[in-house]
Amino acid sequence: MTSLADVVLPPNLQELCLGGQLLTSLDGMQFPPTLKILSLDIPLLASIPNSALPAELRELYIGGSHLSTLPDSIRSLKKIEKLELSMLKLAELPDWLPELGLPFTREMNGEGICFGDTTVEGVDMSIFDQPQDAILQWFEERKQQGETPLNEIKVVFLGDGEAGKSHTIARLLNDGGKPVEYFGSVTTGIVVHHKDYDLD
Repeated sequence: MTSLADVVLPPNLQELCLGGQLLTSLDGMQFPPTLKILSLDIPLLASIPNSALPAELRELYIGGSHLSTLPDSIRSLKKIEKLELSMLKLAELPDWLPELGLPFTREMNGEGICFGDTTVEGVDMSIFDQPQDAILQWFEERKQQGETPLNEIKVVFLGDGEAGKSHTIARLLNDGGKPVEYFGSVTTGIVVHHKDYDLD
């Protein structure tokens, strides 16, 4: 299907799967209020009208679509139990997601809100590997900071022994200057260092 303009759905329909269709829009589509499961994992679908989602929805699947933002109408789904958001490339993450009261996961087809293989601009998605309390705290901190971007980078140094990895790290930790303390011994295992920078 490429259009829903002439489609009339049964008034008592409870489950609808439109996955894999060639739809780019849901314009003109009226979902019955009885609908409880809706699958919109449509590769070309770029938007969902705010009025399109029925209030009785229990499960909503929009993973694998072309959405870059989540419709605000999801926020009003008070009975939602599962929200599949896997394989999306989102420009932002709405701060109202915790209001749904669902657990977060990075597993596809997991429980609650699923972010399997999803990316969000400026968001380190590993936050959703953390315990639920940590995720909720992260959302709260984001809200208080006005969605300040996460300016953090993780760097791993790998190489042959005695190649200069530890010395290079020591110089970086000393803002490029000669290390104050450098023992020159071979590093055993993994060593983790943290460094904060004030930029502008």
